[in-house]
Amino acid sequence: MKENYQLIDLAKLFFAICVVAIHSQFLLEYKFGYYVNTNIYRLAVPFFFICNGYFLAKSDDLSRENNRDRLIKIIKKYIFWCLLYTFIYNIFVVWNFNYHNLIQDIVRVFTLTSTNIMWYLGVLLVFTLLICYIKDDRKLKYIFYISILGYLVGLSFTTYKYVFIGTNYEIFVNYLDKLFTSNRYFLFTIMYPLIGNFMYKSKIFNKVTNFKLFLILIISQVFLLIETSLFYNYSLVYNEYDYFLFTPIVVVFLFSLLSRLNVKSKINSLGFRNLSKYLFFYHYIFIYLFHFLDRISYSQIYGTNNIIIWIREKNFRMFVYVLLSTLVLSLVLSKRKKVVKRSGFNG
Repeated sequence: MKENYQLIDLAKLFFAICVVAIHSQFLLEYKFGYYVNTNIYRLAVPFFFICNGYFLAKSDDLSRENNRDRLIKIIKKYIFWCLLYTFIYNIFVVWNFNYHNLIQDIVRVFTLTSTNIMWYLGVLLVFTLLICYIKDDRKLKYIFYISILGYLVGLSFTTYKYVFIGTNYEIFVNYLDKLFTSNRYFLFTIMYPLIGNFMYKSKIFNKVTNFKLFLILIISQVFLLIETSLFYNYSLVYNEYDYFLFTPIVVVFLFSLLSRLNVKSKINSLGFRNLSKYLFFYHYIFIYLFHFLDRISYSQIYGTNNIIIWIREKNFRMFVYVLLSTLVLSLVLSKRKKVVKRSGFNG
């Protein structure tokens, strides 16, 4: 079956907007916002990771020299964006700025335990190291199986933690929670690019019809909705990660279906792909800027108080402000390719 990546690029743009929505808390103040968050928003990052894994495996050029260049490029991206956001956060968001906290945050960047939004590139860096330097597919398969186990373990002390309260496993779950404090992102997400890599190499869905893929996608989405509903209805406190058992299943079949659907369009989807990158990397600048202006508003400086409070009253306004601001910046930077290239965006 011939693959078509126009819908993949369009999905990337949609999910980049979802990431902006998550960080803007859009709709999360409403009851139905919980379902939007857990069933739609939270598919975004797993989808991006599966794309990374799939297309890296699809790349024909995995020579030693190109692997080195690829790693250097990701390392540059990671260091640039992490340091940029670290400085912006400490300057514009932290109330009591001090150099000790700044140094701690910088150390986290270089130990891959950064808690800012660029943890994504840290996971991608580790995955690229695995793919580029472990050539034995059997070893990669074992690592893939271990990553699935890691995901299940991660669920046990986060999303499903409250299921174990009052049982014999409570102490063990609490221990895991403390053990994986700064590096739990890896536990949850390293599985996804490995899934993408496995999907391409195994051709596991090649003989599956589009109708069957669609049917399984709908069924898995229904089960995800049921799973998240049980947590909500039984008042089980969910955490910031919001990962569930059926999340990876939905994302896998969604990616498989979108890569197979033929779209007859003259639209160049590369624009969608690039715009999704801009949104993902730049949107948090405006969130930090908003927090800075919000802080100023409390001091009633520059007469911004009414404007900032008006935006803060509804997360919808916050979402629109961040999205439109990022889109404007994206259009400006797209005209200045040299600036984009210098920031490590290309590639």
